[in-house]
Amino acid sequence: RAMPSTQHAIPAEIVSIASSASGIVEAVTVQPFDMIKTRNQLNTGIAPSIHSSMMEVYREGGIRRFYRGLLPELAGFVPKSNAQFLTYEYCRRYLCQTYNHVPNLAAICAASGFVAGFATAITVTPSQIIKVRLQSKTYIGAYNNTLDCYYKVLSDEGLCALSRGLGPTIWRNSIWNWRVGP
Repeated sequence: RAMPSTQHAIPAEIVSIASSASGIVEAVTVQPFDMIKTRNQLNTGIAPSIHSSMMEVYREGGIRRFYRGLLPELAGFVPKSNAQFLTYEYCRRYLCQTYNHVPNLAAICAASGFVAGFATAITVTPSQIIKVRLQSKTYIGAYNNTLDCYYKVLSDEGLCALSRGLGPTIWRNSIWNWRVGP
């Protein structure tokens, strides 16, 4: 089976623009659900229903409360999408050229997806730390906004605080991308 040609490859700028757009759409679309997920994960009591969780968040600040933490989400998802799709595409192109029409396209796509998982995790983890802080009931009132949260986390806990959970995130993303592609 012939490999796709890399001579007519989509330019990096187009991949980057499309990746950025997908990151914005992804962040805005999943943010309310991510808020509920984060709250439920941080809950140490009896797990509330999705409906009761949504009502609680709504009572805290209306629809806008569901979007608390959106800025770090956008700040993470746009570069994450760029890192994911550009790494995948360039890794795939490199492997296609290196192994000159290897008949197993699935292996090249899987390897490219696995490598893209590393780039994705490294790019998104710091913003996820900040997003969780902003969404957590524990930290309500602790931070004025996203930049204040970054500043306080960095000054109080140091740079390493923004890499908490990086190892498992790398493995989760790499394995997911290996199985289904970015």
